[in-house]
Amino acid sequence: MKFTITDLASANHQITNAVKFEMQKKIYEPYTSVNIVFPVSERIGAMKLSVYDDDNNQIFEGNADKVYTYIDDSGKYMDITARSKGALLADNESIPKIFPHNTYVMDYYQTYIQPYGVSYKTSLNASTLLQTATYKGMSEWEALATIVLFSYGCTPDVDEEDNIVFAPGFLTTTHTFSNSVSNGIKFSYLCYKDNRDKRYSSIWGISEATEEYVSMASNSTESSEQINRRKLMDYPNLQEPSTMQLCGYELKQCNAGTRAYTVRVPGYKSLLTWEKATINDTVFGNVSDLFITSVKHVIDQNGEYTEAELWPTSSKY
Repeated sequence: MKFTITDLASANHQITNAVKFEMQKKIYEPYTSVNIVFPVSERIGAMKLSVYDDDNNQIFEGNADKVYTYIDDSGKYMDITARSKGALLADNESIPKIFPHNTYVMDYYQTYIQPYGVSYKTSLNASTLLQTATYKGMSEWEALATIVLFSYGCTPDVDEEDNIVFAPGFLTTTHTFSNSVSNGIKFSYLCYKDNRDKRYSSIWGISEATEEYVSMASNSTESSEQINRRKLMDYPNLQEPSTMQLCGYELKQCNAGTRAYTVRVPGYKSLLTWEKATINDTVFGNVSDLFITSVKHVIDQNGEYTEAELWPTSSKY
């Protein structure tokens, strides 16, 4: 890995002796984040951070969000955290507004999102079926997600090249993590977490017909297992009337990530979110129908590794 810090005077500083580096991309977050710690002889007014692989391909560029300079018993260091341009969509509040039905996603993008300089991968020819509102406190990213949800029934994402993907889908590449299969990706760590206490079996909302609470969405697997069965009332994240569509979306959103694998691969491995994955192992068995939801590249005192989180494909929302 190679690192370049651009300072307030637009001068570039090459960092060759980083003692810590972490770069992470998660699905449904509109940015990639990087944290780097390196020794210094003087403080740098860091404004921008760029990361390159060993072949000099740029794999990250972002503005410095946090810059710490400190001295301890081991020396003098700078600690910089940066995020890619999609962070603008997460940090800035949207304008509260009510949009009529048939509001087109691309019209919304051109008016409210394009000025931030965040482009898109493929246009989405879809419009809202119902009147849709954005509210005080919503970020630009949350507002865009609301418009896309009411237009297309899914949540958008931003890929590793900082392009908005309005209707994300699984990529064609499939990675097999295995220490026994000849062509498998060898791993040094594998963990499966099952957070049953975090999952909901149903969401209830007020019926427009009866004005009473009824079950709007349910998870048949959770209901049948009857393990820590939980129900959630109303639809807490959007100030819209309860509907089966909204509650079904919210149920998937709440339960996503409660079943997940974490796999760690030695060295730097090029993995992308939304790529499919399988696990072939003597302890965990042969697990397919997974996809990559988070990729983290780390360099620290323990060496260099790549860590990925895998969800069942059914967890997509």
